[in-house]
Amino acid sequence: MNRILPIALLLLALSAGAAPKKVLFLGNSYTYVNDLPNLLRQLSESHGDTITVDSYAPGGYTFQQHSADANALAKIAQGGWDYVILQEQSQRPSFPPSQVESEVYPYAKTLDSLIHVSSPCAETVFYMTWGRKNGDASNCGGYPILCTYNGMQSRLRESYLEMTVDNNATVAPCGMAWKRIRETDSTIVLYQADESHPEIAGSYLNACVLYSSIFHKSSFNSGFKSTLPDSIANKLQAASDFVVFDSLSQWQGNGGLVYADFSTSQSGGLTFFDNQSINGTSFVWSFGDGNGSTSASTSHAYGQPGSYQVVLTVSNACHTESVTKQVEVSAANSLTETGMPAVKVYPSVTTGHVTVECGAAECSISIYSVNGRLLLQQPLTKGLNNLNLNGIAAQNLLYTIKAVDKNIYSGQLQKQ
Repeated sequence: MNRILPIALLLLALSAGAAPKKVLFLGNSYTYVNDLPNLLRQLSESHGDTITVDSYAPGGYTFQQHSADANALAKIAQGGWDYVILQEQSQRPSFPPSQVESEVYPYAKTLDSLIHVSSPCAETVFYMTWGRKNGDASNCGGYPILCTYNGMQSRLRESYLEMTVDNNATVAPCGMAWKRIRETDSTIVLYQADESHPEIAGSYLNACVLYSSIFHKSSFNSGFKSTLPDSIANKLQAASDFVVFDSLSQWQGNGGLVYADFSTSQSGGLTFFDNQSINGTSFVWSFGDGNGSTSASTSHAYGQPGSYQVVLTVSNACHTESVTKQVEVSAANSLTETGMPAVKVYPSVTTGHVTVECGAAECSISIYSVNGRLLLQQPLTKGLNNLNLNGIAAQNLLYTIKAVDKNIYSGQLQKQ
């Protein structure tokens, strides 16, 4: 139902007094080299997003070791985390599926379960790592797919995505962003001499991916470049955006983070709003003219042509996110058009019948549900017409009346 909602008050409440997000990293040297947690913090702050970070990342640590380590368990038990970023030992997820099933997945599940005991609304974010520069020579003989970078990267991708399915979690596709850089600009040095650990460019790229995965914002044009030249940092930011936002539903569709987005179209005097959000269970629309809706996808008849600031706020039990877009409504989609014959539709609330008065020789009426589905279309004669709505279920309705194929009136009805 389109109705006046206290949208401004709602949005003000959502934004007021927002506390810094709390982020815990559990990993190993791929996390502590170049101090990835603080790279993420500084990058976030450069975009106006405040986080606090903590980490526990002993060299070479596995999920199995973290799940039995008193220090890791104590950090998890502190609670109050918004995001816990889990990074497995760099090789284990690339091993044969049966080995990963026994050596990785059970401990990922243990950690995820413990996280949600202490922080029920925390999002577990699996930090997908990258293949060795020239494959994993130490394990190549027993599992030939690991003999190349592409083979190792493919297995890492498969395993990390499986962990998101098993744990209803999110993945930060850092490894896929590395692949993007390798394919588009091989002059950027991501690896240290050991062909495994990240140089600062690699860690900065990881921070960009993590930032966009958490906040759903582009890392581009960040004022924080670490020690990198602008030209290199900009390329890393662009690669991160390409990977994260090109496949966001794949990286986050199994988790709990809310992503708010929509597209619009106009037809028959209505502006249609197609909800393209992820993981939302409730929706609040502000159409920019004092009206709103709580449907998932919806449509609206604007009273005047012009530019309207439309806000969609998407929520679930733990997360809320809003997106704002400027929507241009053309004259052909406005509520009335000057110089056209007058029409009347009454009553606006009915149990079955309405009267439609058309001042033109040829009119037709179309009735839609609020999500844009056409329910009835009927020609009208000049003068009074009785319209039977008994075949339509009780709901809120939108209608458009046309004369000689031109919009002349749009409005709302309530069928009881």
